[in-house]
Amino acid sequence: MNTSIGDRIRALREFRDITQDELARRSGVSVDTIRKLEQGVRESARINTLRGLARALDVQLERLVGQPTVTQQLTDGGGLLALRDAVQDPGSLPGVPSEEDLEDPPGPAEWARQVRAATETYWAGGYSDLASTLPGLLRDGRAAVR
Repeated sequence: MNTSIGDRIRALREFRDITQDELARRSGVSVDTIRKLEQGVRESARINTLRGLARALDVQLERLVGQPTVTQQLTDGGGLLALRDAVQDPGSLPGVPSEEDLEDPPGPAEWARQVRAATETYWAGGYSDLASTLPGLLRDGRAAVR
C-alpha cells in the first residue's frame, strides 16, 4: 500500500495522540499546512517543514517521507541499523566495558586517529565494521576528553 506523506503524518500524529494544533505548536509548522498535507491538498512541503514535523513526531525524516535509508549490500553483521543502534547507547551494549573498566584510555591524538579511521570506514560503506568499533570509540572519546 502506497501512502501519502499526509497519511503518514496523520497516522503518526494519531499514534502520538496529539491534535493538529499541538503538532503545529511542537513543530513550528502552521496548522493550515498540516491540515493541507493530511487532507492531500498539498503533497509535499519544504525540507525545513518536514524536519520540524519529523522532530515533533519523534521519527526519522526518512520514515516521515516514506523513503527509509537503505544500502544495496546486505551483510551478516548488520548494516545501517546496527550502526544506528551502536551510536544510540554504547553503555547498554553487551561486551562493551563501562568507563570504569577502561584501563588506559587513549590520548587525544590517538583517539583522533581512531576517529579518522572510523570516518574512512563509514564513507567506504563498512557499516558492519563500524558498528562493532563505534561503541568503544565513543567510550574512549569520553574518557579522552576527561
